[in-house]
Amino acid sequence: MSWLWTSTLHVGDAVPAGHRAFLNGSREGALWGRIYAATPESGRLAAAEFIATAEAAVAAGRVGGKTVMVTGDGLLAVLIRKLIPGNGEDPPEVIIDTTGSTEEIRHAVTTLPRLGTLVLAGPPSVAELDLATYRDLHVRALTLVGAPWATKPARGVSNEAIGSVLAALRPDGLWCTLPGEPA
Repeated sequence: MSWLWTSTLHVGDAVPAGHRAFLNGSREGALWGRIYAATPESGRLAAAEFIATAEAAVAAGRVGGKTVMVTGDGLLAVLIRKLIPGNGEDPPEVIIDTTGSTEEIRHAVTTLPRLGTLVLAGPPSVAELDLATYRDLHVRALTLVGAPWATKPARGVSNEAIGSVLAALRPDGLWCTLPGEPA
């Protein structure tokens, strides 16, 4: 199946003819997503890839036994939280950002404790970001890791899992609540 990737796709941007966009978003960050050829299976493929990317983000953060905070309220954040239930009570050792928001990324860097990890699971909304690399990253020995889009799940994705993701899909192709909408 052919697809096009765009790092940030905003509602209202033109989607090429014969394609369908599946967007993830957050009140804190830009909408972003993927564009797929419009086929009967494009929704299932998008759902499987969102699940695979959530798994990749959790793996990138090496979250086993650590306290984790997930930023964002879009589908990717929801899926990641399902993979690490009961987390986030204590100050986080790992922050997984799904928003791409520069403010959220800066806040995460200043919030993490020494030896903490920041996982960028959603594409950043800007290409470059000023950070206090010596004070925050070097001295505090923070780890900053990207979780790229995953096209294949680490394990098979069940029809039930895909069905539950598709059930959350809005008629307009979004897996999120838009800014200003009730949650």
